[in-house]
Amino acid sequence: MDSKLIDETNGKLEEIKIFASTHPNGISLDNCFKSLERMCGDKEDKIVKIYPDWAHMSLGFGLFDTKQQKFGVVGGIIYHGTIDGKQVKNLSVSIELTNGWQIHT
Repeated sequence: MDSKLIDETNGKLEEIKIFASTHPNGISLDNCFKSLERMCGDKEDKIVKIYPDWAHMSLGFGLFDTKQQKFGVVGGIIYHGTIDGKQVKNLSVSIELTNGWQIHT
């Protein structure tokens, strides 16, 4: 993970990465992280803090300004799909049928 992404998930991120490594659309998780890194741009004072989320295989995030000590954009890296043949409930809406991870703000 890029140094712009700070893992504050207490192990949930690693669990999700292991699951994603066997998932047919696991690349969607990597794409979410790349999008968050792009949101930071080249600014040294911008980082992304990654947090656990209540939804299964999902994470929360906040784009954090270290100079101003405040969050800008916040949201989730939300898993859409099934686990063990059961649809995961995440209370999120997607326009398209998705099987994998998406950023929600």
